[in-house]
Amino acid sequence: MKKFSMIEINKKDVKKMPAEFWKQYFDMRIQLNEPPGQKTPFLDADDLKSKFSDWYKQDKELVSTSIVKKNDEFYGYISMRRQTQTYRDRYLQVFYNSLHTDDIKNIVPLISKQIRKYYKESDGKILFLTDNSTFSRLGEELKGRIGEHTIQMALNPKDVNKDLIKKWMKESPVKNEDIRIEFFDKIPDEHIKGYAELFDKLMKEMPKPHYFSCSFNADELKKKQEDVSRKNIVSYTYLAFNKENKIIGMTNIVINKNDPKYPYQYMTGTYKEYRNCGISKWLKAANFLRIDKDFKGKIREIITETSPDNYGSKRISKLMGYKYIGCRVYYELNLDNLPE
Repeated sequence: MKKFSMIEINKKDVKKMPAEFWKQYFDMRIQLNEPPGQKTPFLDADDLKSKFSDWYKQDKELVSTSIVKKNDEFYGYISMRRQTQTYRDRYLQVFYNSLHTDDIKNIVPLISKQIRKYYKESDGKILFLTDNSTFSRLGEELKGRIGEHTIQMALNPKDVNKDLIKKWMKESPVKNEDIRIEFFDKIPDEHIKGYAELFDKLMKEMPKPHYFSCSFNADELKKKQEDVSRKNIVSYTYLAFNKENKIIGMTNIVINKNDPKYPYQYMTGTYKEYRNCGISKWLKAANFLRIDKDFKGKIREIITETSPDNYGSKRISKLMGYKYIGCRVYYELNLDNLPE
């Protein structure tokens, strides 16, 4: 007979969990081979325990992780976190992953129970996230409606189209004689206002809903840079300037210098009047060459994601050598409609 239960890991429990628990949890994560397209970011069970402890110390938004068991088997896990940053809409994010795609009906009550336990009115929306299309059934069983849908892509430096990137680097400056690009690993004070204005404009132009959409002013950006710097995380950023020295384009890749295997390619874009001129290609090519040189042999894949409707972004990424690795679907849930 199948019996489902949960083991919850919160800040207080990390050090109390026995060695056998961490071994079983590590074995499950290895088999899951997550995140999609990446290798499990833990060396062994002790490393998993250590990183969990660090996450609870450093990540104030992490709420809880619960291991789902079927009888004695580690079956999957539920992770919950709060989005509390002032420059984004607030929400409680719920994530589920498992080695198994059956027994959906038995998992739904466990997820509902955890949401009811932790949700606060101040959390705003409740978002159920899945990286596995099979688990979209969970979103439906939780009576949710599809919100955001993104495509995930990954670039292995060995697969990059180097000839094409070199061509972009050669041709783009000729096509855009009044434009120059410059690298920054931290946006200097004199450019923060211009950067924030362009970022805000690009965010507002993204298809809605877009839960990672955010808006911040120069002071908030400055503080965010200081916060990530303390964690040894750096944003490799190329900016494009016109002849009046106004920022008109940008691209950035965020990388953890302590663990640089999987950088994340974030925003790339220009103001509308500068589009279809090859500037975004120029920026992305320059940034790849820079980060690949600085972390030679240490990067396994650069991860990015985009809207299915963002044909320009998808095209540039595919030309560079990015490959599709999955999708990400958000379901908006209503607390009153959750199954028991």
